[in-house]
Amino acid sequence: MPDSPDAIAGRLKANADAFPYAIGQPGGALTQGTISEPLPLNLAIANDASSSEVLGYLFEGLTETSWLTDEVGPALAKSWTRSDDGLTWTFSLRKDVTWHDGTPFTAHDVVHLQRHHLQPGYRGERPGGVQLPVPG
Repeated sequence: MPDSPDAIAGRLKANADAFPYAIGQPGGALTQGTISEPLPLNLAIANDASSSEVLGYLFEGLTETSWLTDEVGPALAKSWTRSDDGLTWTFSLRKDVTWHDGTPFTAHDVVHLQRHHLQPGYRGERPGGVQLPVPG
């Protein structure tokens, strides 16, 4: 009789808990094989497997989905709330995050990309699911 999903998840969690995580040193190289050449290296519009795979090493989201439980948890955001109607989400960002040059990560960084792609005059690609009426 095969193991139950709970039994399998329990073993996976035990293995993950036993894995030694350590922060590495800056520098070096990462060689990654992919099934095809990455197309856009723009996280907001990437929708192919190769681009998403490469970008996953370069960027971190406000939240992340656990590979073990499939639950959404904190990443760059330490917490968040949503309005009752689901239209407004408020994220509280971690204070210990910096860019590669030591510049603090702020809400302005998050808002910049969102506003850029949501401008009515923007004619480039948009993140999946975002549609705005075209004037005229």
